[in-house]
Amino acid sequence: MVPKIIWQYLGGISSLKISRDGKRCCISDETGLTLFNTEMNTALRYTPHSKFRFGMAPDGTYLIVALEDGTVRMLRDNFELVGEIKLPVWARLVYISADSTKIAIAAGRMVYLFDTRLTLVWSHALPLNAIKIKLDQAGYHLACVDAGNLLTLFDAGGKMCFANMFSANIGNLSLSGTCEYILVSTLDDRIFLMDSSGNTINNPRFQSQIKFAKISGDGSRILVSFPDQICFYTRDFTVLQRSQTTVHMNFFDASDDLNFVVAGAKNGDIFAYHAEGEMWRTNISGELRGVLTTPNGEAVFGYSTAGSIKIDNIGALQRELQVLRKRIEVMKGYGYDISHLENQLKQGESRLNKGDFASIIKTLNNLDKIFATRTPLGKPYVSMLAVTNESFRQNEWTRVLLYLMNTGNAHCTDIRFEYSPNILMKIKPVAILLSGEITRQVIGIKPGFTGIQKINMRVNFWDFEGRSYSTEVVFELSSGSKYEKYEKPLAVIKHGMWDTILKRIQELERQMPGRCPRCGREVSPEWVACPHCMARLKHW
Repeated sequence: MVPKIIWQYLGGISSLKISRDGKRCCISDETGLTLFNTEMNTALRYTPHSKFRFGMAPDGTYLIVALEDGTVRMLRDNFELVGEIKLPVWARLVYISADSTKIAIAAGRMVYLFDTRLTLVWSHALPLNAIKIKLDQAGYHLACVDAGNLLTLFDAGGKMCFANMFSANIGNLSLSGTCEYILVSTLDDRIFLMDSSGNTINNPRFQSQIKFAKISGDGSRILVSFPDQICFYTRDFTVLQRSQTTVHMNFFDASDDLNFVVAGAKNGDIFAYHAEGEMWRTNISGELRGVLTTPNGEAVFGYSTAGSIKIDNIGALQRELQVLRKRIEVMKGYGYDISHLENQLKQGESRLNKGDFASIIKTLNNLDKIFATRTPLGKPYVSMLAVTNESFRQNEWTRVLLYLMNTGNAHCTDIRFEYSPNILMKIKPVAILLSGEITRQVIGIKPGFTGIQKINMRVNFWDFEGRSYSTEVVFELSSGSKYEKYEKPLAVIKHGMWDTILKRIQELERQMPGRCPRCGREVSPEWVACPHCMARLKHW
């Protein structure tokens, strides 16, 4: 799958924040902030004239800018000043809840929780300076890590839920959607899965360096990434899937449900993974500094010393689906019954809308396998059944009812007939016969002999790609000297899947309107003759 870069920025970047929908991103450099609308390709510039840290609301409606002198400003998405407060020291950490309703700020030892008007909800002092803060999705819990590796969890009212000390430095901190579970990785390659009371549920140790760890929003799955491997686990750390990486990875991010993972190497390589394996890869110029994905995995951002790119992840999958839809149309042209494939494709499109990347990639792979085995097999084939209830006489014409059916799995065109010199036939070429289609015509046969002789007949036809085909038909014909009429039709030619033709004729007759062609009165499809006028309704 080839990803499509739909937005690009060239220039130095210190850090990057994105909105949940990926439509807005804010880039910081040494002098200020630039807010981009990646769909409209517009930009606004803000210069604070000071060193700063910043955060962007996930809904993209406002930004928090913390200046070196302790000033904290709330700005609208047009950089209009909404509010401003002054803290004793520089607020180096800013975190905004997923629903954009709560703002967490850490300045030195102090942690603060504000609402969207920059009104203080509560504050607490930690033993040492805060180095990590994180809110759960609704902003009901705030987790803080200080420089002494003390993890403290506060609820929405500022009440301390627990405080746990770790012997090794904390690397990653992740909360489930409602903070039912807290996941911590430490630099001695351990994972700690805890409940909201701080009780350890699982504490595995790994042999490789842990680069990234995250728990899904519902708390059911855990992602642990290593430099050369991405692993998906259940909550009890049963392995669900392992994916090897081809290069040493330094940066990671994942969607909230962990259905999608993006990884990057310092050389600029960016890879996308799902629970079934690798999705795509691309490259950005310069030394990579980070990768981000929207919570649903719809878009991916990568930024380096040379600039930033936005990759339309959903669009890449949509293009794959469009290609497969075209291939399905081609298979229809070959005459396949592909209703089950169309159902799979619809399921894939539905899963794409839900962000279920693992399932849709599995669907795409399954369809690819089916196409690989079936598309080359498309080939038309003309089967024949000819019947009459009249005898054949030398040098005289006999009416015969000829049924032709394309029993192959590709459409055919320009069906023509050649026959032995000891017989004459009045038979019209057939312009088009779709796969599974049946047609009939009344033809004339005039034998030039008496007795029984073998008749050789050749049927020539083409498919819609211009490939030519031919089939040999051999049948025996008995020609006498007097005219006879049979009570039941006699099958003169039976070639190919003639029994399928017979079944189709019977199906068509059952679907015939129940009216007599002579008197117009209602008749039953099973009747051979009309009981009202005795007109024959069937040939047999």
